[in-house]
Formats: sequence, C-alpha cells, structure tokens
Amino acid sequence: MDFDEFCQYDPLFDVAHFTAHLRFLGLTHFGTLHHFDGLAERFLAAYEAGGGEYSEERLSLYKAIAYFKLGRFVALVQRPAEWMQILPELLSEARRLVWTKDVTPLHAGGVD
Repeated sequence: MDFDEFCQYDPLFDVAHFTAHLRFLGLTHFGTLHHFDGLAERFLAAYEAGGGEYSEERLSLYKAIAYFKLGRFVALVQRPAEWMQILPELLSEARRLVWTKDVTPLHAGGVD
C-alpha cells in the first residue's frame, strides 16, 4: 500500500524516492548510479537546511525500498533491452543500504 499518494506518509519517503530516481536516471542514461550524486547531495543538503525532519536510518530504508520498486518496474513492466544489467545494480544498492547499517541483535545470548 502506498500511503504517500494521499500525502499521509513520512516526507523522507519522498526525499528517498526522488534521490533514488535521480540515481536511476544516471544508471539508465549514463551507465552508473553515481552520475548525478552531486545533485542528489545538494538536494539532501537543501532539504536538511530547510529544517525538514531528517533520519539517516529512515532515509536509507526508504531508498532501499525505492530501489527494489525500481528493480521490479525494470524487470516486470518496462523491460528495456539492458534490464538484466540494470536490475542487479538496483538490487545491489538496495541490499547495500540495508546491510551497511549498524544492527543490534534483539537477543545476543544463546537459546536456553
């Protein structure tokens, strides 16, 4: 369910969505996710300077979700000729965003 369509969701979702799409354009038009990183960084800096609520953890999660959704779109809907090169890049970035965060286990002990 996408509550953002009703303006009832976290504004950081829109920030993540925009930056993920910007990087997606870099990948599909210039062959690299990083082509527009400078623009994405300026956008994020302007958002933060504007006083918007900011959480790196939520932003990373929302970007990972956006990359996964873009991967689904590329593989199942759009299906460009180079989709098999694009999809792994998107999924790899989503995975990197999720797995590079400091995750504290809920239960560090053994099973009794």
